[in-house]
Amino acid sequence: MTVTALAVGGEGIGHLPDGCVVFVDGGLPGDRVRVSVHERRRRFARGRVVERLTAGVEREGGCAVGESCGGCRFQGIPYAEELRWKVAAAMGAMERIAPAVSWPAPEVEGALAVDGWRRRARLAVLPDGRTGYRAARSGGVVAAAACPVLEPALEEVRHTLRPLLAEVAGEVGEVHLERGDDGGIGVLLLARPGAGMRTVERVEGWATREAFPPVVASVVVEAGGRRQTVFGTGRGRWARDGGGDSAWVEAPVGAFAQANAAVNARLRTRVREAVLEVGTSPEVLELFAGSGNFTGTLLAAGCAVTAVEGATEPLAALEDALGGPRLRAVVADLGRGLPREVADGGAAVVVVDPPRTGLSAELVADLCGLGASRLVYVSCDPPTLARDAGRLVAADASWEVVSLALVDAFPRTAHLEAVSVLEHGRRRSGRGRAA
Repeated sequence: MTVTALAVGGEGIGHLPDGCVVFVDGGLPGDRVRVSVHERRRRFARGRVVERLTAGVEREGGCAVGESCGGCRFQGIPYAEELRWKVAAAMGAMERIAPAVSWPAPEVEGALAVDGWRRRARLAVLPDGRTGYRAARSGGVVAAAACPVLEPALEEVRHTLRPLLAEVAGEVGEVHLERGDDGGIGVLLLARPGAGMRTVERVEGWATREAFPPVVASVVVEAGGRRQTVFGTGRGRWARDGGGDSAWVEAPVGAFAQANAAVNARLRTRVREAVLEVGTSPEVLELFAGSGNFTGTLLAAGCAVTAVEGATEPLAALEDALGGPRLRAVVADLGRGLPREVADGGAAVVVVDPPRTGLSAELVADLCGLGASRLVYVSCDPPTLARDAGRLVAADASWEVVSLALVDAFPRTAHLEAVSVLEHGRRRSGRGRAA
């Protein structure tokens, strides 16, 4: 069969002889392939490539383990083709999921660099201390001698730590690496079930005999649901624009942060500009605020911000760094909807940056009754954004999507970041579905 398009998750799309749609693992648009079908349902099937007869696009270079690693999907593919495929897949899915939404033509923003951009990674630990990624089609581990998308500093540290990882490999299953905005690298060792805190003692013992590389700022062991810092502060330092000089949020190693630092700066700019279109220094309700990735930017722009987050520790770090009269921090489980203390707050703009699962039905209902004139939705999963936009429009037809940007924060993978602006109660003439 010929693969005709790309699905959102990175699978190719083809058709069986009877016309049934088949999602093809390992197939890219234009490829002529032989496929083994391993799942058949009423409306679609799934299969995997067993032989590529002709390639739709020429593959050049790339990663030595790109075909088997579950991380990157497009190693060796010309970037212009990758981006075109991903945008088409995202828009096709969004229009299919939310047909009642009039989607504007997206602004597409490509990656600044396709290699050396990832500043956070979780890797599996092999018995000899080597690290690798989960295989694309199994629970196995693919050892990676080199990872082209990792920032060079992380790539160096993961190899430097191999003697330590070899010593504790029987007890440590994964290692998380991250580079903070100050350049310091945090290491989080995730113990296997049952390992217990003896892993801490072994790491501490190794540390007394050896020295961590100077760039390593913190080493933390997580075992049995508990964390123990064995080196440094156990926290990463992340810059937040507090106006003038940057403020520094110190968040626990492993706390969420955008993996692509350069693209993250552009996302902050987009959110700030979308908020300030409403007026000078509007009041903002920020949901899923985390440790304040957007909060500092909004405070620096003169906004008063109510930041809501479900986890106590990141929010406390945000308050320590940026606390003041224009910041109100609220801990709440947003899966249950808006907390009572912010539901009647009168914010003009709502900014949401939810996890991949998106907004709960309860939260969508509460947003419809909030009275805000604008919603800025940042999403790491465009189909989820489409689902939530469709729910908002279905609940209140006064909501309208007025802009959409698809930003490639994850080059070489199948993922895109999306930033969409929805307005309430102000229909604009001349807007409609893009041709």
